[in-house]
Amino acid sequence: MKKFSLLTVALIAVLAICVGTASAQTASIGYQGMVGTGTNVLSGLSVRGWVDAIGWEGTLFFGRADIEADSPGGTDQIFNGDVWALDAQAMYAIIQKENSKLYLGLHAAYGQWSVEGFGDKEDDSFWMAGPVVGAQYTLQGIPELSFNWEVAYDFLNATIPAGSSEIDIALDGMNTTIGVHYAF
Repeated sequence: MKKFSLLTVALIAVLAICVGTASAQTASIGYQGMVGTGTNVLSGLSVRGWVDAIGWEGTLFFGRADIEADSPGGTDQIFNGDVWALDAQAMYAIIQKENSKLYLGLHAAYGQWSVEGFGDKEDDSFWMAGPVVGAQYTLQGIPELSFNWEVAYDFLNATIPAGSSEIDIALDGMNTTIGVHYAF
């Protein structure tokens, strides 16, 4: 119940920011996809906005993850699971042109995964954070439509219960994110 309350508060905060930014300048909604290593891909619904050089973004990601673990006997095990994450990001445009922005930022995400493969399904939560560099391009003939890409160095550490033992996961590394947004 506590995790549900945290998610509800976070979604209300994102909505309040969206309404405030929409009245101040441009807010947009769209798709944001994160590509990690291997087959780990997260897709999400994203809301982003800019007030001059300051930007923000809130994304709800969902996807599947494959985790390979070495067992004590020397055999590898593959675990599959569902992943969701609520990500918040602050951005500052270091270069602004008529139809583009180059920006730096920081993001933090809270999420959960449900891992299959232990006989029972185990749930665990995680936090992820890191710096971001990216660019946003707005089409000249269709200013409502924009595309963006980002590269982030993420720090993620989590522990998954595995029956009578635990699996420690460290996923520090680079992720790439691409997005398409429509301004309203």
